[in-house]
Order: sequence, then C-alpha cells, then structure tokens
Amino acid sequence: PAQADDLDTLIANADSARATFDEEASNKAYMALWGYVENNPEAAPAAKLALAEAALTYAEMRRFEYGQSDTTPEKKRSLGAEIDKAAGTGHDALKSLEDTSEKFRIQADLYATMIRTKYHGKRYAKRMDKAMEKALELDPKNYKAYVTACKRPLFATEKYGGDLDKAMELLAKSLELAPGYERGLVMRGIAYEKLGDLDKAKADWNKVLSANPNSRSAKENLERIAKGEPVADFDPGE
Repeated sequence: PAQADDLDTLIANADSARATFDEEASNKAYMALWGYVENNPEAAPAAKLALAEAALTYAEMRRFEYGQSDTTPEKKRSLGAEIDKAAGTGHDALKSLEDTSEKFRIQADLYATMIRTKYHGKRYAKRMDKAMEKALELDPKNYKAYVTACKRPLFATEKYGGDLDKAMELLAKSLELAPGYERGLVMRGIAYEKLGDLDKAKADWNKVLSANPNSRSAKENLERIAKGEPVADFDPGE
C-alpha cells in the first residue's frame, strides 16, 4: 500500500466512488485508504471507518460479479478469495473503534458479502444478524441498517429467511427516515420487481437516476428488466 497524507481527500474519493459504484475508482480509493492506515498505526477512527466502508464497497462489487450466471467456478473461487480478504481488512479496521451503530452496520454488511454457500451461511449468518441487531439497538434511526436488515428477507428463499413482506417493511422504515436514500430505493425497486410490480420498480430506479445520473445499480437494474432477465438471488442454501 502507498502512503497518502490527505485523509479528507481519500475519504471524499471513496464516497464519490461508492456513489457511482465505479469499480476502478473504488479499487483505487480502497487501496489508498488501506495504505494510509497501514502507514499510520495510530490512524484516526475516521480513517479506519472509511477503510472499512471502502473495503465493503470493494467486496460488494466482487460479490455482484460472483453472483452473475456467466461467472465460471474457477472465477468464483478467485472472487471468493478477494471478497474474504477485503472483508477481513474491513473487520480488522473496525476492531479498535468504539461501538457505534455504523460500526456494526458495516460489520453486518461485510458478513453479508462473505455468505456465498450453505457452509458460509452457517458460519456467518448469525454473526451478521447479531451485528445488524446491535446497529439498530444503538441507533433505531440508522436508515442504512434497515437496508442491511432487508437483505436476507429480500434475496433468500423462504427456507433461509426469505420474506418479501418483511423486506418491504424494513425498506419502508429506511425510506421514512431518509426518503432519498439511494440504496433503499434500489432495494425497494427489487422488492417491487419480485412482487410483480415492474412499474413501481422502474419508478424507484428512475428516481435514483434523477438524483444521481451515474448510479450504476439503477442503470443496470433497468437494463436487466428491459432484457427480461431476473434479479440474481442470494441464497445461503446454494
């Protein structure tokens, strides 16, 4: 990792990359923050929290690629190793931080990227749930944590906790607290799609694009349903 001195700029770059889901920019931001923390053993909590979030973004992008239907088993093995390494970096960055809602929310999301098979589900699902519950206990108004909480009910099969009504309840709470929250709108669009209401799904994704024309998630979901392709489900029972 390379040395970097301007923490504010590093954090701003990571935030910008996350907003656009720009893979190249996110990778650079992640590596730069990693370098900063590695080269500054007494790095401020803000640096470590930013590194954990950047590691999460990196892992989520790899997890998205992992879940694509055309990803080969060999590629999945490689991606799995990258995901786990990034998640490990994120968890390490969070260890020394005081207990806050955001710390546990990021921790829960990191565990979510690590759940890719039934084995991983058994190993990490309870840790994810515990971190998520702690996040909401510390701050019941953490709108990001409600989106984290919706992941299992939204993407898993019923056997492993899938429950679209529950997912919609959690997303409604998130968007009640933060009506324009991009990730909440993207996820609610997916929930509407699963419920068979494509008009409402497209409305949510177009609302995201109105606020952020560079939103990769909204663009790709609109392109996907235009092609008649279903959303890729997350299922720890695979």
